[in-house]
Amino acid sequence: MTTTKKTLLLAIVVLLGVAALAADFPRAEVQVDYAYTRFVPNATYAPHLNLNGGGGAFIFNINHLIGIEAELVGSASSKATWTIPKGNTIVPNGATVSVSGNLFTYLFGPRINIPVKKINPYFDFLFGGAHTSAYGNAFNAVNKASAAPSGNAFGMAIGGGLDLPVSKTISVKLGQFDYLMTRFNNGFTSTKNENNFRYQAGIVFRFAKHSL
Repeated sequence: MTTTKKTLLLAIVVLLGVAALAADFPRAEVQVDYAYTRFVPNATYAPHLNLNGGGGAFIFNINHLIGIEAELVGSASSKATWTIPKGNTIVPNGATVSVSGNLFTYLFGPRINIPVKKINPYFDFLFGGAHTSAYGNAFNAVNKASAAPSGNAFGMAIGGGLDLPVSKTISVKLGQFDYLMTRFNNGFTSTKNENNFRYQAGIVFRFAKHSL
């Protein structure tokens, strides 16, 4: 057999394999998740916050490869100590405050599914908004006379995960790992971007299987 024929045969086998995997896919998926977020404040003197919470997502699969995802996640932190140095325009004499806060994200975008037997790896690229009370709580603790910074900002998550089907309608989300970027104004400095990490795990309900 010539090299050209071997290559053609291999291509046919791969295409048939992908077609077999794609022959049956869920039209819709609903996820219920636990979420952990490592929130990295953009003020250098503020320690990282460990936030625990949960949320969910709805995915409409256009085909076996591409879906549209809508995700809502909320979490909250325990208290952390922020030591604001002297010379800050808002707090000239500096201050030490105990701060807790929440983080809520509402993100939307495409999801790319990888057709593999027995497991369901995927990547998502989500954009939308975020809300936190952390900066407002810190600002109000040291300067109640002035308006606190807005708790709303742009948010973006880029990452991927792995689902393990346990039946035709239920999968276990073993883990999803995201780079989560938010752009809050902290009220003390001009810096805005927060480069956060997020992990999720949970249960996926799969509905309305579609055959090609």
